[in-house]
Amino acid sequence: MKSTEDLWWKEEFESVYNFLIKACILSCIAPSLRLIKEIFIPSEFTWIWFAPLVIANIICLLIVQFSSKNGPFCKIIVLILANEFHNFQLFILSASQLNSKIFEVLAWVARAELEFTIIRNTWVFNSLMFIHLCVWYVKLDAIDPLTLILDINVIVLLCNISRSHMMKKSYERFAYRKELENTTNRLNTITQALFEGIIILSENAKVAFFNGESLELLNTTAENLKTDLDSIKYIDGKKIARFNDSTNLIDDIIYLLNNPRLEETLLGISFIGSTNIEWKAKNITWEGKPSLFISIRNSNQIIELEKNISKENLRNLILRSASHELKTPLNSIIYFTSELLKDKALSINEKSKKKLKTVLISGKLMLSLINDLLDYSKILTGGLNIQKKVCNIEEIIINTCDLIQLQAEKKKISIIYRLDPLLPTKIYTDPLRFGQILLNLVTNAIRYTIKGKIDISCVLTSKNILKCYVEDTGIGIDKKNLKSMTKDLNSLAVPSIDSTGKGLGLHISNLLSKQLGGEVLKAKSNLGRGSTFSFKIDINNANNHQRVDDKLNTKECNENVMPEFSISKQYFESRALNQSVLIVDDMEFNLEILGSIFKNYGVAFCEAINGKIAIEKVIEHDKKQRPFKVIMMDSSMPEMDGWEASKNINKLYREGNIHFLPVIIGHSAYNSDEDVKLCFESGMAEFLPKPCSPEEIIQTVIKYL
Repeated sequence: MKSTEDLWWKEEFESVYNFLIKACILSCIAPSLRLIKEIFIPSEFTWIWFAPLVIANIICLLIVQFSSKNGPFCKIIVLILANEFHNFQLFILSASQLNSKIFEVLAWVARAELEFTIIRNTWVFNSLMFIHLCVWYVKLDAIDPLTLILDINVIVLLCNISRSHMMKKSYERFAYRKELENTTNRLNTITQALFEGIIILSENAKVAFFNGESLELLNTTAENLKTDLDSIKYIDGKKIARFNDSTNLIDDIIYLLNNPRLEETLLGISFIGSTNIEWKAKNITWEGKPSLFISIRNSNQIIELEKNISKENLRNLILRSASHELKTPLNSIIYFTSELLKDKALSINEKSKKKLKTVLISGKLMLSLINDLLDYSKILTGGLNIQKKVCNIEEIIINTCDLIQLQAEKKKISIIYRLDPLLPTKIYTDPLRFGQILLNLVTNAIRYTIKGKIDISCVLTSKNILKCYVEDTGIGIDKKNLKSMTKDLNSLAVPSIDSTGKGLGLHISNLLSKQLGGEVLKAKSNLGRGSTFSFKIDINNANNHQRVDDKLNTKECNENVMPEFSISKQYFESRALNQSVLIVDDMEFNLEILGSIFKNYGVAFCEAINGKIAIEKVIEHDKKQRPFKVIMMDSSMPEMDGWEASKNINKLYREGNIHFLPVIIGHSAYNSDEDVKLCFESGMAEFLPKPCSPEEIIQTVIKYL
């Protein structure tokens, strides 16, 4: 038979076991509280907190069960809790909606002046609170364990909800302050790095904000500027005033602050020391109050840049106008000289023919020099237009030789060109610019060669790189001048050009070589023996056809005469039958040139001296059902220019006022990229520059007849 003591432990064990089962059952219903979570529990509340609730419930049951036999243990718990918890007033607020019994417990505990500590996001908080409340329930003789557990769970749950909500708000405030701090730091970094000064005036004309650049521009200190904007009214003893205005600029700033405007206001430019300061202002809201945003900047560089742009524009305008005035008469010189040489009906002796050839070649060289000047200006401003296409290198060399053949013959200088057998027959480059480089180098060689020869050699150094040499037997260049020339070619500075214009051609050739994907010009020379200039360009082989006949590699330029372009007159006349062309130009000799060309090919034509008359003739011929097929349109004319006339003719067709739209071909000495662009934008289909060979004109016009 077991002792009474054994029976006591058995009873106690059964009692504890029953309470443990109740506690576990109670804890298991926790997931059913998910509905509560969805309704009013903050998102930060994690259900993992129910795990320590189970442990806490078990501990509470044990404390209740053994409270009478383990008094010292309870005292220890109470002492621990007294040191661990504070701010129990939070629980008083949370318990205001609880029943009177729970409120009585909380009030009693509060009177006992026990302080509770909210331990952040840990299960220790929940467990200790369970134990603490359990102890005080025992003292109040709460004998129903199930009621005890339910009451404690409700208190802890409400406390956790409140604590979680407070933590959320606290975190939001912290995150907001941190973001505000970061934004302020970023804004401050940006404003301090600006090259413009920034000043913000509050509604009472006090300086609310400024950056470092404003101090530097105003030549003042932060202490002075913080005091008042009025403190900088005088800097270095001088009044801040606008350019050409004695009124004080600060007074106008104050006026603008008190009389807000929607738009930005340019206050003017003032002088501070040697600096031109530009002032702008705009009314804003700063920290919820009407304020004035002021920006100041150093306008010295802007003024200087505007001056340079004005000078550049003026220079380009002068060059553009000068080239037009030079090319217009040059066009007639080249054309009529060429026509005289071709006219077999004229009995011109050889001496006169030679003189006419000299006039023709001189005209073409003059045109080349004008183009050099224009190209130089374009290169400096980055406006040079490179137009690469498939071309025949031998044709380019021969055309170049033709231009300077007379000069070479006068000095009895032979010009020979050599082509690498590996060089393809066709290359991909800008033939005009490539020929321009060659012409400048060969012309320069003739100038300094008294007798002998000039060799032009073209070698393929790699798959896509063509290297050209121009070697002469002239007077050569001494080491000092050669070194100076090399320095000029390797720099971007304006070249040394003497009164005769020597040096410009080399410099332009050097710039063009780089534009064609090559390098700077190379020069070698021996005084008294001659010089060699070389350059490289990217040719991007147009085909892989190589020269296989080595005998053709070396030729004299005067042995190669390019066949004249010719279109069968009968073929052209058949195409031009019953077709008419309108020539529009204000210069009499230009009308005569084009009229002569069309007359030679049997094309009927009419003339107009400006755009206004041209429009009238287009309407008139359209009504008579004899519309013009092609219009040759000059650009610059009195009353109405060619661009405006072209727009109006296209408009007439779009609106149905004419039934046939003529093809308009621009034909002008204004042939810059901007001018050509204007032609196409106005509705022209083609553009031919002046001067232009008759063959090019006929070849273009025949496409539209």
